Amino acid sequence: MIGSLTLVEKICKSHRILSKEGMDLLFIDRHFVHEGSHHAFHKMSSSGREVRHPALTFGVADHYAPTGAGNPSETMSVMISRLRTNTAQHRIESFDLDDARHGIVHVTMPEQGLSLPGTTIVCGDSHTATHGAFGAFAFGIGASEVAHVLATQTLWQKPVAPMRITITGCLPFGTSAKDLALYVIAQIGTGGAAGYAVEYAGDTIARLSIEGRMTLCNMTIEMGARSGIIPPDDITLAWLKGRALAPVGADWDAAVAQWRELKRCPSIRPLSDLAQTAAIRICLKQAGCCAAVKSRCLCSYRRGPPRLRGRQRQTGWSIFSSKRGPHGRAADARFVLV
Repeated sequence: MIGSLTLVEKICKSHRILSKEGMDLLFIDRHFVHEGSHHAFHKMSSSGREVRHPALTFGVADHYAPTGAGNPSETMSVMISRLRTNTAQHRIESFDLDDARHGIVHVTMPEQGLSLPGTTIVCGDSHTATHGAFGAFAFGIGASEVAHVLATQTLWQKPVAPMRITITGCLPFGTSAKDLALYVIAQIGTGGAAGYAVEYAGDTIARLSIEGRMTLCNMTIEMGARSGIIPPDDITLAWLKGRALAPVGADWDAAVAQWRELKRCPSIRPLSDLAQTAAIRICLKQAGCCAAVKSRCLCSYRRGPPRLRGRQRQTGWSIFSSKRGPHGRAADARFVLV
């Protein structure tokens, strides 16, 4: 029954076209391309193929776009020009350097209202999981897969085992979603979620802004996961409403009704007995800014380390326990911030 499925499983079920030899052929709702996609476009041209659904594909020049003042280098210009040519040839809407909508692919696409709950989203970039912040099943793909999606608007995928990470409690003052992601990675390791689709839960997650959720899902890849996802809620809907390419009017109302059903997924199936219990204390002294998300949650870094009654203090986070099954089975991890 669909009611017993996890969020990612529900999305995959609704997008599955057929299954064969343990693989599912999924329909892809959104495909984002950038300068690095030129190999796939070359394969399309060599085989004489056309893009199956140009209206579901969007481009943006971000991987080779200059970050400072001045003109792009010769290498940058060549790559950007290739994207411009390929998208124009295949009638794909693309946000060029002089387009007001231009930006980082995993930021500008949500800003336009293209990242929607319950959708499948792919891009030739490992941090495509960022879009999971909106309740989408989003993941990075390779060059041959990019070509397959361009040609068919579908993708063969092996079903991904679910892992739930539940986090409760309040984030310490001066910390952010990025600190939270780094903390989880420290507990389970950089390969601790390898092969899993991570679904986040708990009141800590529910209190995060959309920008914070984007940061968390973005960094889920750093623990080896295939994807990260957060069920859509009122915060999600409020952020998406009115975006340029989001549904409007009756379409919006119908979409919201469907999106609210997505959140009614039961807890991921419990597994074996408790595998391990640990108590950990970490000190948040410094935070970098590698997650490519324009985020309010990053502004806390500017305030410096937290203080209490005039004394600089260390922040202690405690982890309670984690349940883990063998690869291919669901996993359940819970963290309590105190």
